[in-house]
Amino acid sequence: MSDLIGQSFGQYDIKSVLGRGGMAIVYRATQTSMKRDVAIKIMSSELSGDEEFVSRFEREAQFFAALQHPHILPVIDFGESGENIFIVMRLVEGGGLDELLRKGALSLPQTARMVGQIGGALTFAHQKGIIHRDLKPNNVLLDEDRNTYLTDFGLAKMAEGTTRLTRTDAIMGTPTYMAPEQWTGRDVDFRADIYALGVMTYEMITGQLPFEGDTSYVLMYKHMNEDPVALREHMADLPRAVEDVVMRALAKDPDERYQSAESLANALKDAVEGRSAASTIGVQPRVVDTQKAIAKDTEVGVGLLPDTKTIVGDKTPIPKPREGATVIGTADTVARAKEKIQAAIGDNEDSQTALIPTTRKISPMMIGAAVLGVIAIIVVIGVLVSGGGGSEDTPIIEEVGDVIDLTTIAEDIAYNRSTTESEDIYSMRPDGSGLRFVGTGGKPSWSADGQFIAFDSSFTGDPELFIISADGTEMRNLTNSPDTQEYFASFSPDGTQVVFHSNRGENFDIFVINVDGTDPRPITDNPANDQWPTWSPDGSRIAFTSQRDGNLEIYTMDPDGDNIFRVTENPGADLWVSYSPDGSEMAFQSNRDGNLEIYVMNSDGTNVRRLTNNDADDQWPDWSSNGYIVFSSNRDGNQEIYVIRPDGTGLTRVTNNSTDERFPVWSKNSVDN
Repeated sequence: MSDLIGQSFGQYDIKSVLGRGGMAIVYRATQTSMKRDVAIKIMSSELSGDEEFVSRFEREAQFFAALQHPHILPVIDFGESGENIFIVMRLVEGGGLDELLRKGALSLPQTARMVGQIGGALTFAHQKGIIHRDLKPNNVLLDEDRNTYLTDFGLAKMAEGTTRLTRTDAIMGTPTYMAPEQWTGRDVDFRADIYALGVMTYEMITGQLPFEGDTSYVLMYKHMNEDPVALREHMADLPRAVEDVVMRALAKDPDERYQSAESLANALKDAVEGRSAASTIGVQPRVVDTQKAIAKDTEVGVGLLPDTKTIVGDKTPIPKPREGATVIGTADTVARAKEKIQAAIGDNEDSQTALIPTTRKISPMMIGAAVLGVIAIIVVIGVLVSGGGGSEDTPIIEEVGDVIDLTTIAEDIAYNRSTTESEDIYSMRPDGSGLRFVGTGGKPSWSADGQFIAFDSSFTGDPELFIISADGTEMRNLTNSPDTQEYFASFSPDGTQVVFHSNRGENFDIFVINVDGTDPRPITDNPANDQWPTWSPDGSRIAFTSQRDGNLEIYTMDPDGDNIFRVTENPGADLWVSYSPDGSEMAFQSNRDGNLEIYVMNSDGTNVRRLTNNDADDQWPDWSSNGYIVFSSNRDGNQEIYVIRPDGTGLTRVTNNSTDERFPVWSKNSVDN
């Protein structure tokens, strides 16, 4: 390739060389139309002259340009100029990770932060079906704040089939970072990227490579046959949990590695911060032959791996998806999770302490609620009446005078945190401890055993339903219905089905789908919108809200859609039902008295009682298995989570954040406090 400095490629004026590689030279250029500097990667003449590569480049560059993630270097443009083909990218001024590593090892917090960002970007790409194949420090760029940006997604794959650069048995990648399976020349999956990230993590922590050799053949032998030098031999004071994380990422067998890049990043973050867990660190997963297991009707597979073996760990595996289902990793980046959890904790040291699961201190949220309880006025308790009446005949039973000891509630709370930038799901203990970022999505619903969460999310396009493990490590799509909107997933009590509402027809109807994604079927078919379904505790009825009789009212029906019964009849809007543990009562929200409040009634619609009494909006109630109702309210500004007893006593504020906390739901299973 001749010197192109001073030449113009359309609107791009070439200024200087930024770097050189085997397939391309990267130049600094000025985009004249936008009056900004960019990076332009111009492919080598060998590639530019290969018709097969050019054809694949044009087809796949469009796809890579749509790969938008905060830590993937965005593709701005691509095209041809004369005999040259090129890609235009954002210009990042901080150099490459390889340059930084030449100065020595990084600190553990800095390593965890960078691996979190890289892991999030990789998982996002893997969700799109893209394997990097050549992950290495040279392909990680840094900005002035040392945020990371992955580059060169897909270039190795695009070049793999070209006649001028490869033989039919050629192996693509950089030997120092190649996984053992890459050396065999066979097809690889996303776990080769996880191995490469493990090599990079080793290098970032120790300043050394796990394997070194003078030739590719020496490196091949070591990667395939030798164990890396223990990290603690380089750093005697390194926490063993950190070493365990890296060594697991470097497992020879892909089945024994972390099964998503974010799982690796999450485990490293926990280990660095002293919160290592047996489920992610230092424990080798079980490998189950799902073909044999299915034959015995004793096991179902995670559905994440490309063959018949499944990593299942110590918890119940995610049900195997239907054939052809899209299976993806974790919902969002662990780096974002770290930032979000730090934002949730704030700068108050006591509140940070309260979020550590092993600490039994009373959180500031409980103290604040206690203060509110001391100064609060007890609201008059009305006389109970039956039927769906309005303000003059619906008793108000909210009583604020004592607070609930949240440490005694043996269930977790999952909820949605809403900001102008994202919709994310978190889980925590009722006292605020054990805060965990689960994934990106809307309203969550726990499985009966507390192992999984179903939710809706639009991060793949139209709103679809997903199932994620409660620890956020593995996720898959439940529905995949293009050009439709699927919302409000709710697990059946036996965990075999999910009910939801969808506009697969002209309006929203209630659907049921098997938990493995098979047999989605409508159970209502009405010109009005039927929405917000939920199961009764025994699974015999489904409650939902509909406008079929004019106003938004609550109805129940059998799981097959028969025997529809109208529960409420009120001029206001009644919706968002949650059954009591025995199914005899319902909590719901309504604006029948003006603003939105929480109400309780018998499941047949009689004996309606107003549970809350506030000028703000109280919404989204959920009834725990041991008798507490959690809901969200903006009574103190933004949406926060509160807990109250069904008799209206013990109103207790759970969260105190600057974000909106919505759709709180109990795990319905006992957890260790």
